[in-house]
Amino acid sequence: MKLGLVFTINAIVATAFAIPLLLIPGSFLPMYAVETTPGALLLARFFGSALAAFGVVTWLVRALPEDSAGVRAVVVALAVSNTLGFVVALIARLEGVGNAMGWSTVVIYLFFAACYAMAAMRKPAAAAAT
Repeated sequence: MKLGLVFTINAIVATAFAIPLLLIPGSFLPMYAVETTPGALLLARFFGSALAAFGVVTWLVRALPEDSAGVRAVVVALAVSNTLGFVVALIARLEGVGNAMGWSTVVIYLFFAACYAMAAMRKPAAAAAT
């Protein structure tokens, strides 16, 4: 899959989660069987703000040359972030945190972790040509 397409999908997914987490966390969190305590609402909004940043970054880099140093740095950062998110989400589900909707989070993180890890392992075009 082309990296530009992965960035575009990531921007859409991140924004789709950021909006309800920022604006209506009290209605969104129960879909995942998360209690809506004041602390949970605050953390949801913080997470929403981080996802908004991911959405903006992935949208802005989607059209840049894949072999540029900036894109490579973003790919590595997103590979690390999504891999850690996958591990955290998987452990939570295996421990029974949340409901079945939590598996969607595991799958989303796994998809992006795999995409970005594969992109991070690709040799840059200049190195591949030599």
